[in-house]
Amino acid sequence: MDEPRWLDERGARAWRGYRQMRRLLDLRLARESDGRGAVVTLTAQGRLAVEAAAPGHVAAVRRHLIDLLTADEIAATDALTRRVGDHLTDEGRSVR
Repeated sequence: MDEPRWLDERGARAWRGYRQMRRLLDLRLARESDGRGAVVTLTAQGRLAVEAAAPGHVAAVRRHLIDLLTADEIAATDALTRRVGDHLTDEGRSVR
């Protein structure tokens, strides 16, 4: 596989990251149905990486966000995200 054009000689670290991403994700840059957007799915190795990272991620989100909010703020956040999700669903976009 050729090196992407957006990397220059200083991009060795970025290139290693790009190769790692390719091992974790199956990335298609165009949707077959209409040629727009991207379709990204996890490889088996990617799924294992997500499962390994999930407990620490959940703990960090709780510590740095959830634990800082009052019950009223959590309820307001819930209402907001539901409204946006419902709006996107009404427009035919799957958000769940």
